[in-house]
Amino acid sequence: MELLFAVIFIVGGAQAKFVIDNIGYILYAVNGETQERSKMPVISRFNGITIKMYFHQSEHNPPHIHAIYGEYVGMFSLEDGNMFEGDISSKIQALVTEFILYYREDLLMMWKTQYFKVLPPIEK
Repeated sequence: MELLFAVIFIVGGAQAKFVIDNIGYILYAVNGETQERSKMPVISRFNGITIKMYFHQSEHNPPHIHAIYGEYVGMFSLEDGNMFEGDISSKIQALVTEFILYYREDLLMMWKTQYFKVLPPIEK
């Protein structure tokens, strides 16, 4: 894990450390014991689109990612790459679907294992 920055606070005798790593996890520890991570780390960014996946997502199936494009959002199935909820334009949907189909195995592995990594844009 590559760290971007860490902040340490001491409040009431307890030391709290907040860390943000290179893929957007927010991790904090109180007196050295890890407490929580960000619920939706960034998986990729390309063409103004941000791709995220929930941490602890097993509580809400089917396997999917969240795409954000400006003020528009969409939820896309990892099975077929189609948007099943949201208001993203068809042009952006096509880019997200192409991304999902290209990285489908990586995305499904992240969904199953909870090990997230940053995926680069598709090379054309």
